[in-house]
Amino acid sequence: MMKKLLISPLWAIAILLVTSHFLNDVMQSIWPVFKTMRHLNLAQAGFLYGASVIVGELLQVVFGRFIDKGFQKEILILGLVLGAVPVLFPYADNFWLFFLLLVLSCAGSAAIHPTTASLLGGMGGRKAHFLGLFQMAGNFGTGFGQLIFTFFYQYLNIPILMALPAIILAILFSQSKTITTEHVHIGCEVHFREAFRFFRVRPLRLLYLVQLFSQTIMWSTVFLLPDLLQSKGYGNLISFGGGNFAFFAGAAIGCLPVGWLKARFMATTTIRALLGAALISFYLFCVAPLGPAFMMTLLFFFGLFIGAIMPLVLDLGGDFVPHRKGLVSAFLMGLVWIVSEGVGISLASFLASTFQTDGPTKSLLIFGTLFIPSLLLTEPLSRYEKEKFVL
Repeated sequence: MMKKLLISPLWAIAILLVTSHFLNDVMQSIWPVFKTMRHLNLAQAGFLYGASVIVGELLQVVFGRFIDKGFQKEILILGLVLGAVPVLFPYADNFWLFFLLLVLSCAGSAAIHPTTASLLGGMGGRKAHFLGLFQMAGNFGTGFGQLIFTFFYQYLNIPILMALPAIILAILFSQSKTITTEHVHIGCEVHFREAFRFFRVRPLRLLYLVQLFSQTIMWSTVFLLPDLLQSKGYGNLISFGGGNFAFFAGAAIGCLPVGWLKARFMATTTIRALLGAALISFYLFCVAPLGPAFMMTLLFFFGLFIGAIMPLVLDLGGDFVPHRKGLVSAFLMGLVWIVSEGVGISLASFLASTFQTDGPTKSLLIFGTLFIPSLLLTEPLSRYEKEKFVL
């Protein structure tokens, strides 16, 4: 039975929920740039972040159960408060404290994402519009987050003020009677254990690896980007937020033509073309001497190409198993992110720390070789494109 949401006015609460997602993703973008500003050890910073991401992904299952039992408001408030703790990074002075803050931050993200998506998804006929705004807000939050943090941290020197909007939202939600829910379980709870069964289906296994390799390159680049840009001599505006914004602006726009591309070309052909274009732009960005404008443009296009791959992979996976699209999304997103962000970022950071000079660049050049198996896997994958599977 679907959970009923009594929301009034609809647009007002939708905007508040979308804003919650935006603020959370702003906070989640802080650690990659903060660790560069504070000249933290790359290997340690990457390990702390990777371990925290894994904890956060696993907590989504826990929070999902409370959401299904009708505690959306409480989980939402918890997520807003915990999600704001990255503003305390500048006040911490040891790695154990950093780790605690990162775990709390990832727990906040694990609470915010399924809760806001669940509430927006229950808003009747307008849910598609609201969920689109939800995704766009996340991209903008991740893109603008480092610029916002740099402004509050380096120029105003009061980063804790960044938490004020999240605290205000939490207070509004705690006092509001706008969101009420029936205490009824909805049948959309996703278990990672069940999603593991998809590894037995060869095309889904191939699709998982394509997604895993491309996402590992993407998130490793995002994490090491401030260090790489700084080592290339770009100014603080670009190194501490501008490059990140260019990349995520491209990634956000890259999602827009996915439906058009899929309607006109085979999905695997489109994925192969995007991987090839991403590979070229990635290596040019890493090795070519570029002026600021050209570098930002190249980052934009790299984000555009690699950002369009994920929705295409998800759509193709849903076509393979049309009766289990929610579970396929968990398989191709949650199980991918645990490895690509949790393990991939840790390894990329460790590898970067082993080089005497240009560690971030050399590490990414090595990780960029994952484009090759991704491209090779699209060939056997194309043979299954019109098939359906029942699990």
